[in-house]
Amino acid sequence: MRAAGLPAARRCRPRRILSYTHASGWEIPQLLDAIDAQRERGFLAVRAQSGVPGLDTVYGVTKSGSYEPAGRGTAPQEEVWDTEAYLRHAPTALAAARAHVGSELKLLPRRPSPAHPGPGRPARQGAGTGGLYWLEGHVTPPRTRRCCATSAAHTTVPLADRRGLHDRLEFQQLITEQLIDFVARVSHAGGISHLRRIAALAEIGRSGWPPTARRVSPVAMERRCTSGSAPNVAIQEYMATRTNARVFRHA
Repeated sequence: MRAAGLPAARRCRPRRILSYTHASGWEIPQLLDAIDAQRERGFLAVRAQSGVPGLDTVYGVTKSGSYEPAGRGTAPQEEVWDTEAYLRHAPTALAAARAHVGSELKLLPRRPSPAHPGPGRPARQGAGTGGLYWLEGHVTPPRTRRCCATSAAHTTVPLADRRGLHDRLEFQQLITEQLIDFVARVSHAGGISHLRRIAALAEIGRSGWPPTARRVSPVAMERRCTSGSAPNVAIQEYMATRTNARVFRHA
């Protein structure tokens, strides 16, 4: 590689990173069809998202089957949420997805609205039936050591923080005490250099680095790819928007 004249960053960067995309269906049969479609595209990991019985709207899921992470318009859309309804339905949907695809595909659950550790216990206890890649922090908020310890006591599924912490000092206790297994979302962290510092801290604490973000633009996608050169990179999110498809034609 040195003889080829490539820069050090290019020589050290992995050529491929495991990526997951979204499969959405309002009903479970539609969800299974969406998962099959993403597998045909070559994805080895899928985040499964379905509607919730009793709710008319669910973030990221439409009745048409398309994935829409944010509503369009001049004002944010208001949605009614029911944590108990989600916790009743999610294990059933994920178990159906796992039974449909077998053991090879990596399944990730959608992130629900925040739930306290107490109400989230049924989802964590039933999560093993779906063979999940991780459980996200919106089900088990990893804000304190007590919350993480409670979460870990009720599941064997790896825990991921997706609460949008911003600074490596905010992650310090969670990582150094190995209270989370993945640093799954870092928002407004101060640039790529700061992201790499958080990834380095995660490597010391044996936490995986899956670069994801709230933003869905090609610029955000490129930032995730750049920070994905960390040695402990685990998986990254691919937002299958039309703009990203035009920019990242090889994806």
